[in-house]
Amino acid sequence: MHRKLTDISLVNPDNFVTIGDTMEPAIRGAFDSGMQSYLVISGSTQFEDVADYV
Repeated sequence: MHRKLTDISLVNPDNFVTIGDTMEPAIRGAFDSGMQSYLVISGSTQFEDVADYV
């Protein structure tokens, strides 16, 4: 989804920021597309789970 968004908007991924409450797909998708991302620890991903993705 993130890659498609940058493709159709013709905007550089460096100019996007994703804010999500799950590592999959929100944060991982943004990372894979070259976007900055911020994880809000209020969804299904808890602080303790973040180490699994680093």
